[in-house]
Amino acid sequence: MLQLATALPGLLLPPLIGRMKDQRVIAAGLGVMGLVAILGLYLAPTLAVLWIALFGAGIGGAFILALTFIALRARNAHQTARLSGMVQAVGYLMSATGPVAVGALHDVTHSWLASFIACSVLCVAIMLLGLGAGRARHV
Repeated sequence: MLQLATALPGLLLPPLIGRMKDQRVIAAGLGVMGLVAILGLYLAPTLAVLWIALFGAGIGGAFILALTFIALRARNAHQTARLSGMVQAVGYLMSATGPVAVGALHDVTHSWLASFIACSVLCVAIMLLGLGAGRARHV
């Protein structure tokens, strides 16, 4: 379900992003979707399919938007390559270590609450960073 839900923003976002100079609303909205999904999964786990679909659409969209920002915010090919190298190195490092960190947090606390809080904090970070990166500016 999660992976299917990530396909939807892949179809909807690219044409929308290209027509907008400022993507702050999209970035913040995608972070909100992730946050609502995390909170929903914790508070109403019987609706897990809904929350997982919402999370996939929000975080999948944030991933697409982050990759798009590389091209939108760079002034030339050299800058695009440098920015891409930095962004992808940091992003994939976080993606590789995130599941292990969440599992370790669960092992230490014997509860999912700390993991839900950590994921919620990261969704807020997506919103805040998206508000900065979504401005119509070059780096």
